Amino acid sequence: MSEKGGITIKGASVAKRSFHYIAITLLTIYLILAYFVRELGTERFEKPFLGSTLLILLLAALAHAAGLSRSQRDLERIESELKSIKKSITSMAEAGNVRVSFYEGRSRIYNATVSAILAANERVWVTHLRNEEPLPGDAADRHFKTCRDWALMSEEHSFRRIILRGDNEGLKDFCRQDLDFAIKANANAPRYLVKILTGPIHLTEAFNVGIYDDVVFFTHRDVDQAIGISVQSRKLADEYIRHYYDRLWNSPSAELIRADLIG
Repeated sequence: MSEKGGITIKGASVAKRSFHYIAITLLTIYLILAYFVRELGTERFEKPFLGSTLLILLLAALAHAAGLSRSQRDLERIESELKSIKKSITSMAEAGNVRVSFYEGRSRIYNATVSAILAANERVWVTHLRNEEPLPGDAADRHFKTCRDWALMSEEHSFRRIILRGDNEGLKDFCRQDLDFAIKANANAPRYLVKILTGPIHLTEAFNVGIYDDVVFFTHRDVDQAIGISVQSRKLADEYIRHYYDRLWNSPSAELIRADLIG
C-alpha cells in the first residue's frame, strides 16, 4: 500500500470515528446560537453561521463516507468534493468581515487560543463549564500559562474566567490552582478574576465560550477529543456574545472564587 493510500485510509478512519460527535456538537452550537438570534436580535448572523455550520457538517459527512468506501475512484471523487467545499467555506466565512475557522483536536484548539490571547489588547473572557478538569497536555498547559501571563502584562487587560462548580477531583485541583494564582495576582489590584458558577446552568455545559477581543471561540469536548469553531467579528463579540457572558458573570449564582466554594 502506498504512503498516500495509507494516509487516506488513516484519515478516513479518524473521520469515521469523529463524525457523530462532530454532527451532534455542531447542531448543539447552532441551537445555542439560535437562542441568541431569538433573545438578542442577532438575525444578521443567523444565515452565514447556519450556512457555515451546514457546510462543515457536509464536510464531515463526506469524510465519513470516505471511510466507508472501498473504491479508489470513490475516494478520489470525495477528495475532490472536500476541496471544493473547503473553498466554499472559506469564501463564505470571509464575506462581510466575518471569518469562521474550524479546529479539530486539542492541540489545534489550544494553539489557536494561545494565538488569540497573545493578539488580544483588551479582554480575555473564558469559561470552563464542565464537571471535569481541563484536557491534559503541553498545549493546554501553554494555554493556561498564557492566560495568566497575559492578565499580569498590563493594567489595561481585562481577564475573567467562569468555572462550573462540580464534584470531580481533577476539577477541584484545577480550581485550587486558579485560586492560588488569583490570590497572588490580585494582591495589589484585581488583575485575574475568577468566578465559580454554583447554580443551575441548563444548556451552558454543552459548550464553552471564549472572547479574545473580537474573536469568539466555541469549543466542545467528548472525553479526550475536542472540536472548536472561532468567529472573528467585533460586532458579534462586543455587542452579542459579551451580553451572554455578562449574564453568567453577573448571575447571583456566580461568586468570586474562594476555598469554601471549591470544597
